[in-house]
Amino acid sequence: MGRSPCNPNNKPILPPVLTLAAVIAFVLLPFAPARANVILSYDASTDQLPNDPPFRYVDTSSLYGSPDTPTISDGVATLGPTGGQGEAFWYTDQIVLPHVTGFDISADLRLDSESSSNPTDDSGLAIAFSDDRSLYQNLFINPTGVFFSQLNATDTGIIPDTSFSLDTAQWHDYSIQVLGDNVTLSVDGTQEISSTLFNLNATGQLVLPDYAALGDIVPGAQSQFDFNSFSVVVPEPSYASAVLVAIAVVIAMRLRRPAHHAFMSM
Repeated sequence: MGRSPCNPNNKPILPPVLTLAAVIAFVLLPFAPARANVILSYDASTDQLPNDPPFRYVDTSSLYGSPDTPTISDGVATLGPTGGQGEAFWYTDQIVLPHVTGFDISADLRLDSESSSNPTDDSGLAIAFSDDRSLYQNLFINPTGVFFSQLNATDTGIIPDTSFSLDTAQWHDYSIQVLGDNVTLSVDGTQEISSTLFNLNATGQLVLPDYAALGDIVPGAQSQFDFNSFSVVVPEPSYASAVLVAIAVVIAMRLRRPAHHAFMSM
């Protein structure tokens, strides 16, 4: 069998329609408008506490005594000291938090005081969240640092996973990135520790999907903290990028097939 007179080197030939589509995608990509990120954000510079919606305040301490009343002054929101038996936190469940494309949660805060009846495994201040599958993780913040959690060996409770020593009495920007099952914490723009989502429902606790919370989420713990921002962001890829990726996949599949030449020499 000889070489094709139209393709003397016997290299795979891309169909014209795929070649044209790829060129069009590359040309349009810089000009295609990106879809806006989905953002739920609170900024204390307005001198107002978080609005409901999207951020709802929950306080169960009144069941055991006086309620925990948050305050705001000079662009700083303050909660605490929270009661030692109840819970007091803000949360949102207004948007889907997709594990496939990922989402980010961030807060700019400082810890004033904290204590817990179980200081090894939890604390009185946390950023907690679940994805669209109800898989869960929390970042506990105590006076000596921060730590993620994991299920214990019997799936009956949580224990610390990765940790990072930090002076949490100072202002810090805590940024958590979630993608798939992976969770990464950056502090003041520097990546510090990673962990994974887990199924907290296995312990008997009910975890709803698409949930992000900030505050005292643990009965038997208490804290006082200041914060000036809290946000949940779901990045949205541009349409042109998605088209380009799809075209690249199709082209790759075509290249993997044996070349079929229209003309063969005898």
